Amino acid sequence: MAKVSRLVRLLPIALFAALLLVAAPAHAAKRQVPQGFFGTTVDGPMLAPDFPLEKEWGVMTGAGVESGRWAMHWGLIQPYRTMDEVPPAERFRFTDEAGVPTDWTGSDLVIGNLAKRGFRVWPDITFAPAWAARHPGQGNSPPNGTADYVRFAQAAVKRYGPNGTFWTANPSIPKRPIRDWQLWNEPNQAAFYWSDQPFAKDYVALLKASRRAIKTLDPRARIVLAATVGDISADRKSAPALQSIYKAGGKGLFDVAAVHPFTYRVANMMLLLNAYRATLNKNGDKRKPLLITELAWPSAKGKVTKPYGYETTEAEQASRVREVMPLLVKERSRLRLETVIWYTWSTTDTGTGSSFDYAGLRRWTGSKLVSKPAFSAYKSMALKYEGCKTKSRVLGGC
Repeated sequence: MAKVSRLVRLLPIALFAALLLVAAPAHAAKRQVPQGFFGTTVDGPMLAPDFPLEKEWGVMTGAGVESGRWAMHWGLIQPYRTMDEVPPAERFRFTDEAGVPTDWTGSDLVIGNLAKRGFRVWPDITFAPAWAARHPGQGNSPPNGTADYVRFAQAAVKRYGPNGTFWTANPSIPKRPIRDWQLWNEPNQAAFYWSDQPFAKDYVALLKASRRAIKTLDPRARIVLAATVGDISADRKSAPALQSIYKAGGKGLFDVAAVHPFTYRVANMMLLLNAYRATLNKNGDKRKPLLITELAWPSAKGKVTKPYGYETTEAEQASRVREVMPLLVKERSRLRLETVIWYTWSTTDTGTGSSFDYAGLRRWTGSKLVSKPAFSAYKSMALKYEGCKTKSRVLGGC
């Protein structure tokens, strides 16, 4: 900065301006995707107390991450039905939200840090607490009815929406109110226990009640449909789970659609996306934006006891990233694709239980973070399409 100041004193203003114009193209290029197009999920070890989260936010920014999806875990935020159930030693963390004790500590940390870095936030309101679950004891259970879920969604909007108490209580944090709310996750999966399947009628009831409540508080809020997974017909021309939502009365109840196109080959992923887009178009929603709220090729090949079929090696995982990102950029307009969220940023890459324990771009060993080959692939692709020719970027640009 000192050198620049001396130049200003010594050079004519016109010549100094010309030097700035000449220097700019050296590290600036044309952005090919909208702000926030490339994102990742904030979960897993990133939420552990010993994770070096403050430092890692900078690594994410430097790698081109501009959006963060986060599971707004209802069960952790409202674990108790009444204040009488809250252990006395914990009560200092809880506030009363429409009669339900509510602990915003964890969500404040995540949303505050995402806002500080200028990330677009995609919260997914999911995971019912045991006291509000249809199947108590099942962690993935849907809520028992709609009233409790709606009450929590309203509390979240009052906390983080345009008139949110979080922003007034934290004036040092840039105000980036949440306007997009995803309602649940993968309801067509049997693991999520929506009436033990079929899911559409009950999910649409939740969607309808939640939309009305959220829009009352923030008319400009957008309702993001829960993503479906494996959603493609035998003839590869339609998305049956999405169609069942329409059949149950879902048309007009969501503003943005979402999908999780998990599959082994990138070409098959495109078939899934095409089928999903075709179903939206057929139902009169040609202009409706589409999100990929989870995209992954876990590097779990040969490491888990019950594979899904789309596990890869670490080298293959990186290869998929290099193959898929240019394709999604190319097809962005046709698919009306608004954001692509990689699942996930960091995993432990241990155990034989879940393939998604190996989905991260970075591996947390418990004492340090190790970048997998997919990290470099993601970073180079994201920076390229965001118009950054340099090896890294800072908040707000290259």
